Amino acid sequence: MALRYKYSLIASIVCSTMVALFWGANITAVYPFIEVVFQEKTLHDWASDQIDDLKEQKIELTKEVAKHPDDPRLVKRLETTEGRIQRRTEAQRYIQTYAPNTPFATLVYILGFLAIGTFLKCLFRITSTVLVSHVSQRTVADLRKDFFRALLTDRPQKTGIGDAAGRIGGDVGAIGGALQVLFGRSIQEPLKVFACLIGAACINWRLLLFSILASPLAALLLMGLAKSIRRASHRSFAQTCQLISRMLQAFQGIQVVKAYNMESHERRRFWVHSLRVYREQLKIAWYGALVRANNELLGVGIMCLSVLAGGYLVLNQQTHLLGIPLAENPMNIGQIMTFFAFLVGCTDPLRKMGDVYGTIQGGVAAADRIMPMLEIVHYPQRFDRPKLRITSAKEDLFFENVWFHYVPNQPVLRGINLHIRFGETIAIIGPNGCGKSTLINLILRFLRPDKGEIRLGDTDIAKIRHKDWRRRISLVTQKPVLFDDTVTNNIRYGSRGASQPQVMDAARKAHAHDFIVDQLAQSYETQCGEYGGRLSGGQQQRLSLARAILRNPDLLILDEAASQIDPKSEELIRQSLREFTRGRTTIMVTHRMSTLELADRILVMEAGQILDFGTHEELLARCPYYRRLREIPLQKSA
Repeated sequence: MALRYKYSLIASIVCSTMVALFWGANITAVYPFIEVVFQEKTLHDWASDQIDDLKEQKIELTKEVAKHPDDPRLVKRLETTEGRIQRRTEAQRYIQTYAPNTPFATLVYILGFLAIGTFLKCLFRITSTVLVSHVSQRTVADLRKDFFRALLTDRPQKTGIGDAAGRIGGDVGAIGGALQVLFGRSIQEPLKVFACLIGAACINWRLLLFSILASPLAALLLMGLAKSIRRASHRSFAQTCQLISRMLQAFQGIQVVKAYNMESHERRRFWVHSLRVYREQLKIAWYGALVRANNELLGVGIMCLSVLAGGYLVLNQQTHLLGIPLAENPMNIGQIMTFFAFLVGCTDPLRKMGDVYGTIQGGVAAADRIMPMLEIVHYPQRFDRPKLRITSAKEDLFFENVWFHYVPNQPVLRGINLHIRFGETIAIIGPNGCGKSTLINLILRFLRPDKGEIRLGDTDIAKIRHKDWRRRISLVTQKPVLFDDTVTNNIRYGSRGASQPQVMDAARKAHAHDFIVDQLAQSYETQCGEYGGRLSGGQQQRLSLARAILRNPDLLILDEAASQIDPKSEELIRQSLREFTRGRTTIMVTHRMSTLELADRILVMEAGQILDFGTHEELLARCPYYRRLREIPLQKSA
């Protein structure tokens, strides 16, 4: 996903490369400090001395070649020395033309080189940081958008609100931090190490190879720590999601919490979850510290080996150590000190890479939790998605041997066979847990039958595109769902192209217009508040009904839609519904006798099965269970 911004990534990599080059170039200043300035020489003197030394080596090598003309190594060394003399002679011409003539002026030039190099390095580093931040933050925004889209899809999800909030905040944020590091320091710091290693190799590659003997052991330790960090990060993210879920549950039920004096109980439960998060974070910190220690020990090990070997070669002017060739020619103090400076230049990037590694492993663990949720967004071809388009649902609805389980071997619906004619109004009644809401959710395709099928005419609704199917349906639930927006926008929700007169007409049919105009401060532009909290329950229900009416559906579903409406308004709404349900199929879940009067037929359910189905008069005559259900609300009202 980050590759969408490939040009920014390429530019940041170029900037990181320049930072590494200037990092290594600044270290090379050690050599002229030691070999030129501290020897009270100029670059002219140094160049002449270098050429004189090479000429002396050439004379000695010429004598050796004369004694052993068949030795290819001596011949090659002689050719190499002659090439070096030629290159140094050409460089001397430039030094004589442009280099300063005094030691102090040479010092000024070197310091100026360091200052300019440092300035350019900082400039490239700033540019790289800004570019990487742009890529990582845009990628985080894209991930959050796609994750939210995945949550809204019809793919069955087991993600709770707290878990979703934790993932979209913590997990996606961790991925963003990992991307910031991955395209920033994880590129820049290794390049700095690489630049230093190249510089050290140019001085003495044999000694460099000898110095990094400790690297394989450090790499093995790093791989083991990586697995531990990833496992700990997985547990930490899971515990954080549970913590957020606990907090949201407490806030959503805050009235019950306070009414039953359970504040201390909720605080204890929240504290228990907080401690679990703390323990996992502590483990991650421990593993991260081990990674940093491992990298620092690696740097110290390299330095110790190089100081021992290099010190022996320089102090004794040798080229071999324990019979192992480590140099072509004896090294001088300037070369070995510059070599050590390059190795010291590796230690700071290695130390920073310890933090980089832990952050990236945390991002990988977060990606493991996020990416499966995004498969339906990025790889829709992997899923069997319905493609049939419809423009109308004005046909009969059939249930054929429909079974459904929430828990295996515990069916909620058992072999439902049902025929609902288009244009009729059906009421569904039955005790709690009998499967009424499950039946509604199957029609809406929030759930999928485990067995059997639901058909619109001759078409299995599972083959119809979700948007096309639901565009023909309006839903009013027992608990109204309103958003923190204006009254107009809440009624228009799902019918965004509706005009203001259409919105007002729907509100009149739902008996909501009068209270909107007379009781709300800004009429239709009044903010409803979070979850519609600024309105009464009855007002919320009427706005939900107005939303359903405005959509003008072929199928209207009312799930206890009149449960919070006062008796005075109920009669007017019932008259509106009696007119509105004409020419469309209406399915009502209700226990109110006044609402049952609207139904053409009544479906009686018990234990996930259809007990009876018929008109009010037919059920009174042949269904004792219906008669009992009908008497219960009458007895309660008495």
